[in-house]
Amino acid sequence: MTAAHLHLLLNHIPVLGTFFGLILLFLGLTKRSKTLQIAGLATFFIVGLVTIPAYLTGEAAEHATEHLSGSSHDMLHEHEELGLYGLIISLILGMISGFFWFLVTRNRHLHYKKALWAILIASLFSFFVMVLIGGHGGKIRRPELRSEIQEGEHTSSLYSFDRD
Repeated sequence: MTAAHLHLLLNHIPVLGTFFGLILLFLGLTKRSKTLQIAGLATFFIVGLVTIPAYLTGEAAEHATEHLSGSSHDMLHEHEELGLYGLIISLILGMISGFFWFLVTRNRHLHYKKALWAILIASLFSFFVMVLIGGHGGKIRRPELRSEIQEGEHTSSLYSFDRD
């Protein structure tokens, strides 16, 4: 397995993991379940850790695709920049979640409800960013996902219909 393959496998975890962590934390807060709250926080922490190799293997994936037809250096570079923002956001969310994971499990008698709601809101932002990065990455090798056709062909939107 190459680093490019590893990137393709790992890059789904930040998107899906953030979504599942968001659901777990939301259910934990609304149902007042410490177990679900802890599961949500732990998920964000693990996602933060997994985002590191997902980002680091991106360079190898770039080198594997930069010379393929239909590949755009600008698109690859933009995806890399977005990936860096996603890494930073995921690491911040993961560190804060890890800290509160520790507090919630150690101090079961204390309530961190406001902080957990803030983490939930931050996770919504993180999920949005991860979806944006994943969608952008998908367009690199999936031209049918692009809104415009490249290389001098006519411009058309996938979602527009020809009216005759």
